[in-house]
Amino acid sequence: MARAATLAKTQTGLYGYLCRREELAARDGWRVINADGTVYYGNPERLAALRAGQPVNIRAYDLPPSARVDLDCLWVRAVVDADGRIEFTEETAAVWLAEQGL
Repeated sequence: MARAATLAKTQTGLYGYLCRREELAARDGWRVINADGTVYYGNPERLAALRAGQPVNIRAYDLPPSARVDLDCLWVRAVVDADGRIEFTEETAAVWLAEQGL
């Protein structure tokens, strides 16, 4: 079971960055290759939420490095609001399985 929020912070411009990256992913087969060689995988549901200005729940690892916190980002989720507020929580098995399409 996930704990309550681990940490919260705000980063100006983050939501716009996420919107632009998701739009780019939508045009490129739902993936974006980052400058460091890692791959970001977008999805239609997240794009719809971003376009509607709704909070999005992504892996903390998928945030730009400046928005991350010093946590084990592989098992941390980040809920990002349109105002750039980020709430970090532990990733649950159910969320991970759903994101993998399993």
